[in-house]
Amino acid sequence: MRTFFTSLPFFWTFISPNNKSRSVKDFDNVELQSAAIIQKNNTAYVNNAKQLIINNLSNEGFDFVSNFVPFETKKYFNLISNKLLIDRSKQDSCAMLAIQLENLDETKNLHKCISEINESLELNGLFLGFLNTQNHWKQAIKNRFFFPLSHLIIILSFSWQLILQLIVKKSNVKRYASISKAELYGRLYYNGFEITDEKEINGRLFFAAKKVGASNKEDKKHGLFIKLKRVGKNGKKITVYKVRSMYPYSEYLQDYIYQHNNLQEGGKFKDDFRISPIGKYIRKMWIDEIPMFFNLLKGDMKFFGVRPLSNQYFNLYPKELQILRTQTKPGLVPPFYVDMPRTLNEIIQSEMNYLKAYQKAPLKTDCIYLVKALNNILLKGKRSH
Repeated sequence: MRTFFTSLPFFWTFISPNNKSRSVKDFDNVELQSAAIIQKNNTAYVNNAKQLIINNLSNEGFDFVSNFVPFETKKYFNLISNKLLIDRSKQDSCAMLAIQLENLDETKNLHKCISEINESLELNGLFLGFLNTQNHWKQAIKNRFFFPLSHLIIILSFSWQLILQLIVKKSNVKRYASISKAELYGRLYYNGFEITDEKEINGRLFFAAKKVGASNKEDKKHGLFIKLKRVGKNGKKITVYKVRSMYPYSEYLQDYIYQHNNLQEGGKFKDDFRISPIGKYIRKMWIDEIPMFFNLLKGDMKFFGVRPLSNQYFNLYPKELQILRTQTKPGLVPPFYVDMPRTLNEIIQSEMNYLKAYQKAPLKTDCIYLVKALNNILLKGKRSH
């Protein structure tokens, strides 16, 4: 069954720009020449490595890589699996640098690739690579096929990829649509990296990722539903269930998003690229929150109350509010829909007012707040931003 689902749309081999990968045979001679050169002339070998980078990453990509690689001091570059350059201070040491020569869209088992690169690097070692952006991938389809066939191919490619993710739930299946920036970065953070630099050049996203921890052996499942760790009553971690509205692995990008995206009205991150196009509709219709009724049945949450927060969000709150929040269960319907606050400070004040009132009269407070919230939602059409 799994083989059937992963091999059925064979025609994608002929229509997808992702399947234009360089043949392994193209590298055979380079690899053999490199092995001979390293024993005779380091300068010639490093020049060979430079040319290999230019051939695969373009001149602009080489310029990006050069910001991190002092080629004039290099002694070793090992070509691994015809797709990866490893830089070592000594031949048998851990690598200081790994340069991926292959577009990561074309990597069959992305999890294994990133995990093995992590294991080959020393702590604080750098991983340099690139990815064709989804916009570049879409434009390539549009350039090759006329409308409306191009749009149909794009829709079918993403739809089939989603089906594969729901059924196979692994990364070692052939991709029929470009991987998103959110999924790639999420996988990097999941496997012990953090992004230190990035640059988009001619439809390619180049990145530099520093190793800050060990890789994860498990290729995380990424199906229709997602389980998120949130801060519950008494500070206990609870598992909140939702319909996935973000790209796979996006949940591991909280720190990255906090550092690169400002908060917008409603206390959510501005221009959050982790949310997929269909995810925006799912959130607008509250479809993503339907599984949270299971948390209500489990007793982790109550019907009305403050939102369950991740550690990243929770730590943005003042200590007084953190204490108040952990004295009661989080809720499905938050006081946000009563006051409709715009800034983080207004959200903090709104939750503070509710929690203090709840301490004095729990049932009365929840009833009053619930009526006001339902009035705003059902009669006034209020929504979170």
